[in-house]
Amino acid sequence: MWTGSSLNWVPVSERLEIVAQPVERRLAEAQARLDELWEGRISPTLRTLALDVSDSLRTNLWSVEGDELHQFVDCLILGPYASADLHSLFETSGGGGKFEVPRYHRGRQTSREFGRIELGQTQGSEARRCIIARVLKHVHGRTDDLTRSAAVNRINLIRTMFADKSNFECICPDGSQGLVCCTLATQNARSASAPGTCSPTSTTSRPTWSTGP
Repeated sequence: MWTGSSLNWVPVSERLEIVAQPVERRLAEAQARLDELWEGRISPTLRTLALDVSDSLRTNLWSVEGDELHQFVDCLILGPYASADLHSLFETSGGGGKFEVPRYHRGRQTSREFGRIELGQTQGSEARRCIIARVLKHVHGRTDDLTRSAAVNRINLIRTMFADKSNFECICPDGSQGLVCCTLATQNARSASAPGTCSPTSTTSRPTWSTGP
């Protein structure tokens, strides 16, 4: 095994000479690749997108037992109680006792604990299941419109950005766009990362380091 203290001089790597191509050639290759990408992939993809994206969207709303929506409905109907009668109780004539009315609860009339949450479906009394089902249907109708509107706006924004080929070019100092400004950005980055140079000053005999070119 070769280590830093080995006496043999077997090379472990080779020098890789990198010769930079002329700027004009690199710009031409970049423009050719951009044209090929835009004409071969981006433009055909944009043409396949329907004008009315809303017709291609399908939304679905789901809510599981015990989530925020279930708790919100329970709070409105139950308040701090374990169950609630949806109509007023009254005594029937002839000693028949109290008239049974629909009752809202999470599973037991004397407890606020949720039913079997692991099942996912709405538990509790029949009245609770029916009411929450109607609430979900109403919410889905509202969120469907909002979701479609947000999706259509986002897709239209993406379509507008990709339809303009100049958006793939670099921004020039004067605000215009062009591939030639990508070389300017590279040159500026190289200048910023260049090592400092040693230059003497007039007030001392020892040289000081500066970050100038």
